Amino acid sequence: MGLSLIFIAGDKSKIISSAMDEDGAIYDLIQPDGLSTDFSFHLTPQDLDMLIQGVCIRYNKKATTLRENLDLDNYHHDTENCGAYYVKPTIRNLFVSLNTDQATAIAEMWYQDLSSFYQENIRPEAAVADAIRDMIKMCQTAAANELDVVHYWSL
Repeated sequence: MGLSLIFIAGDKSKIISSAMDEDGAIYDLIQPDGLSTDFSFHLTPQDLDMLIQGVCIRYNKKATTLRENLDLDNYHHDTENCGAYYVKPTIRNLFVSLNTDQATAIAEMWYQDLSSFYQENIRPEAAVADAIRDMIKMCQTAAANELDVVHYWSL
């Protein structure tokens, strides 16, 4: 099993507390209800930064990365095997500005960037576009309902 990279919308304190629970309470929040998105595709956190950077460039948004929008001071939990970080609204708003019809094009653009970076031909599977589409929908729901977004990772 590889690195899990998940985004969850809801109350940041509740999500982060669930991540701290050693009984796996966080997984109760990861549901196919539109309030979570799974990017566990043999990716690294740096790859998620490349997704955010690529979207910013191609859609003329202010340059940023996921990493610089994680709250590392107040709302976070980090251990050797997992972590949960409140994602500042900049990322949510970036995805709110997108249309779900753009998901496939974003996936292709992202994987072109990954191919260039890793100097190998990497093709996105259909699930990558689905994850981007889910991220757009989740962020739209989060914005409409004033929900926080938390990034969760685990080994």
